[in-house]
Amino acid sequence: MMENLTEGQERAEYGTFDASLLSGGLIARSEADRLDALSDLNIMDTPPDERFDRVVRLATAYFGMPVCKITLVGKDRNWYKACAGTRETDAPRSKAICSYAILSNEPLVVPDLTEHPRFRTYPAVTGNGKFRFYAGAPITLENGIRVGSFCLMDTKPHPEFGEEQIRFLTDLAQIVAHELILHRDLERAGANREERDALTGLLNAVSIEREVQIAIDHPMADAQGMAVLYVDIDDFGEVNNDYGKHAGDLLLKATARRLEDLAGQDLAIGRISGDKFLVMVKSVQSAAKLHRLVRQVQQLLSAPVHICEGFIHPTVSVGVALGPPSDGKATTFQRHASWAIQEAKSLGINQLKFFSEKEYERNQDDLRLATDLRNAIANNELELYYQPFVDLKNGRVVGYEALLRWHHPEKGMIMPGKFIPIAEQTRQISALGTWALNRACEDAVSWNENLFVSVNLSPLQFKRQDVTEVISTALASSGLPGHRLEIEITENALIDDFGAVNDKLQAISNLGVTITLDDFGTGYCNLNYLVSLKIDKLKIDKAFIGSVERDDRTRTIVAMIANLSRYLNTSVVAEGVELPTQHEIVRMIGCDIGQGFLYGKPLPKQQQDANRIYSFA
Repeated sequence: MMENLTEGQERAEYGTFDASLLSGGLIARSEADRLDALSDLNIMDTPPDERFDRVVRLATAYFGMPVCKITLVGKDRNWYKACAGTRETDAPRSKAICSYAILSNEPLVVPDLTEHPRFRTYPAVTGNGKFRFYAGAPITLENGIRVGSFCLMDTKPHPEFGEEQIRFLTDLAQIVAHELILHRDLERAGANREERDALTGLLNAVSIEREVQIAIDHPMADAQGMAVLYVDIDDFGEVNNDYGKHAGDLLLKATARRLEDLAGQDLAIGRISGDKFLVMVKSVQSAAKLHRLVRQVQQLLSAPVHICEGFIHPTVSVGVALGPPSDGKATTFQRHASWAIQEAKSLGINQLKFFSEKEYERNQDDLRLATDLRNAIANNELELYYQPFVDLKNGRVVGYEALLRWHHPEKGMIMPGKFIPIAEQTRQISALGTWALNRACEDAVSWNENLFVSVNLSPLQFKRQDVTEVISTALASSGLPGHRLEIEITENALIDDFGAVNDKLQAISNLGVTITLDDFGTGYCNLNYLVSLKIDKLKIDKAFIGSVERDDRTRTIVAMIANLSRYLNTSVVAEGVELPTQHEIVRMIGCDIGQGFLYGKPLPKQQQDANRIYSFA
């Protein structure tokens, strides 16, 4: 259903909810009945829950849209039980599109919000998000009461959003409704079961959060200080895989018993989910004592556990958040501890990480950039800059390296060192790499026919994509001859199936394309690469070139690489040449090509000087 608001609904305002707007067979007699049903779920303002987060991840992957939300529509505000692509946790009901998605049993789909007479003035459309598309399916309980919506949003219109997508969106909303009903029914189970985790007997997620909130609200909380520890068993999945779920359950119970041995007047302990436990320290007397407590927890939980006629030797990682949080919310406190444990686990096993506001905000900035990056190509925000390569024998420009730049509409110029890792982490690197390759080939066609263009391939793009086909398509569509294209790869792209890598390099070479091994000398430096793989050029990393004029050992290494290349019939590029003395040294050593600020900084194509000749006395 592409639009399902009645004429009366179009005229209605949502400053306060008008129960007469309820239509489409809703069983509730009034808005009060709907709000009662929502309250009975006992779900508003609860911590993140993997059951709902999983559905959101599934939706974003299937529909390929940047924003997905499970919205529960309250009296005055809409709260997001789970969301992707936004930092917001709630929004005023009066100006939220999801408020309208509960007015009918049919999904609300708006292909282009800017053309909608009501929604085109809403903050989601006119604000920073500048959303163009909305689709929301009502979340309907078993009694027919609609408590919220499962919605998708995009900064691009989607006139093609059809029945198949609507049907799948509705199915996801029904899954969410089922989980909400299950949550409610479990909440209604006996008082002890409401308070305790069924497996370990510890306080469950809801109860421990309540304890955290009570501690935050204590008059002495600010003066005393407090902390929340997230404790996570390292590689717990391997225990289940190797010994079975029963063994995993026994390990969880043993962990719970050991944590209970620590419990006292100033500690509260609960199980959050899976292999994650929470330890709340109600009074932090000093940083040193807190550190000792954390190490005590790790030591206690790392003792061998007798399971299934054998011993398991567990380790745990700990994430710590100090508080109380400035907003006074237990959910914020736990979100900070959750971030800290994820950072700790990224470092390895048996790790400790304290929450850092600066790092957390940087991480959140990266998440926002990842969302913005999805639209960078469509919004024409990407541009290639070109830095010259110079023949060290005669000083003539022989080609250019294409370097990607992102003109962010709010943050200005963003360099690749910032957004390329984000693109790799969010699986956007292939799209960016393909765009850069196509644009570089198109630009190079207009240059002097003696000039080549060099394009970097990410290791992930090289491994995941059929790069031979991508390169072949770029050459064919642009008309650029293969011999005028160079592809730069790093050693990380080669650490894989050696035979498959060699086949891929040979296929690229068969197109006439030159293959350059970038950042040579900083990776594994496996000489077998040079002997066995199809490599045409070595690009010596700028870390070596930067010290070549003042460090004899570095100069010797560069000379060895140059000599080795001559025997292997490969060319050598000196990267990062900034001083005339460096230029003279790499030229005398035997490097073939130079690149660096001495010859020219990266510039847009319209500022290139392809006929320039460099001369140094």
